[in-house]
Amino acid sequence: MGDEGMSVNVCGPSDLQYLVDAMRSFIPKAAVVHTRSFGPTLISEGASISDSEKFTEPIVLVDDEVVKISAILLRPSCSPSSNSQGSDTNNVAVLKPGDISVIYVCELPEINGKFDPEKAKALGLKPGPKLRDLQLGKSVKSDYQDIEVHPCDVMGPTIPGPIVLLVDCPSVSHLQDLISLHSLNNYYDGVKIVNCVIHLSPSSVTMTAEYQTWMQRFGGAQHIMAGHEKKNMEIPILKSSARMAARLNHLCPNFFPSRGFWSHQHLNNGDQNIMASSVVSVPNVTESVAAENLLKFHLRPYAQLGLDKSTIPELLTPAKVIDELLLEIPEIVDAVSEVSHLWNKTGDTTESKLAPGGNIIMTEEPWMDENAFILNKNLGKQDSNAALKEIPYNTNMDDLNHESKPPSCLENITREDMEIVLLGTGSSQPSKYRNVTSIYINLFSKGSMLLDCGEGTLGQLKRR
Repeated sequence: MGDEGMSVNVCGPSDLQYLVDAMRSFIPKAAVVHTRSFGPTLISEGASISDSEKFTEPIVLVDDEVVKISAILLRPSCSPSSNSQGSDTNNVAVLKPGDISVIYVCELPEINGKFDPEKAKALGLKPGPKLRDLQLGKSVKSDYQDIEVHPCDVMGPTIPGPIVLLVDCPSVSHLQDLISLHSLNNYYDGVKIVNCVIHLSPSSVTMTAEYQTWMQRFGGAQHIMAGHEKKNMEIPILKSSARMAARLNHLCPNFFPSRGFWSHQHLNNGDQNIMASSVVSVPNVTESVAAENLLKFHLRPYAQLGLDKSTIPELLTPAKVIDELLLEIPEIVDAVSEVSHLWNKTGDTTESKLAPGGNIIMTEEPWMDENAFILNKNLGKQDSNAALKEIPYNTNMDDLNHESKPPSCLENITREDMEIVLLGTGSSQPSKYRNVTSIYINLFSKGSMLLDCGEGTLGQLKRR
């Protein structure tokens, strides 16, 4: 974009600067990105914010003839600061970077009513520039009558401009602040009609009784659930990567537990489990749709206001991917059998866990499951008689014993002492080809180390 002379204006809360500073390392031209931060600046952990006005009044980011965009800040429910004294104790909340979330309100200008030429003619106006002025909202003098003609005399009723809310309530601790926001009252009581609400909140928040009740206050608004649990469905955005993950999972689900995408049934089961665990049940869950790749919501023209699913790609299911694989590489059937036999021969007898309905439950590290088979420190002790049958007659037993023993520095190490995580690389998303690797060594209370850190490592840590 910088080569084309284009630039990007990015607005966000005060923490945005941390992200932009990190982006400088791979954005060649710093002038491409211009930032505008808003809200209180939290310089350190445990910073105190005593000015509640900073969180109640909307912050106007853009206001022109095309659109008005405002930001409303959300903060989690915090206990009063232990450092505050006297009467200020109840007014001071302890916040740390990352605690503040944002609701964005997008309002389009109202739509003028349709011009009625017959009314204009009856009021003594002849075709010409005066008719245009009336449509632009200006009053004009009649050509044939001694009267002044106002736009409302020849125009139909105006239509309120569409309003969209983008809501990010990341945790239940933010929910109380969301429910009590006075700046949203106009959108509840019908003064301003909200057409669409896009929810970025996770299911653990949106499926609570309090959140569902809050959603119902918007009347007939279209609700789109775009929380981060809704990713990687049967319409993956990164289709090539998802297809590769599904193929590898078919070959060896123990090494490649991720199938690349979830099914709608799995997501719905998860939402039902969350609702079942809710303390207070909701009589009627607010009607909504799940966000999908290339799903659109038209704001203009007004005649097309609403959802547009015409460009959503067709479903890509694991079964379809495997059928394509079998047609492309028929030998994969034998390979799967050999890999399964090899894996079982090493002692892993754990079967795949099934969710209700027969869906496989994916675990990113199946070997860490409490029911997983744990190898003995000396692999030869597992079944010495069976193992000896597999050893060629000319194998040097000293070499075999040496290879099976761990290094002396690791002889007494246990699972509680250290965890080695092979993160792979960020190139697995969005590219299916890997080119760098990263290894995360977790020493738990002693700290951690990151080795051979490549691009995308932060994303891998976040996804894990």
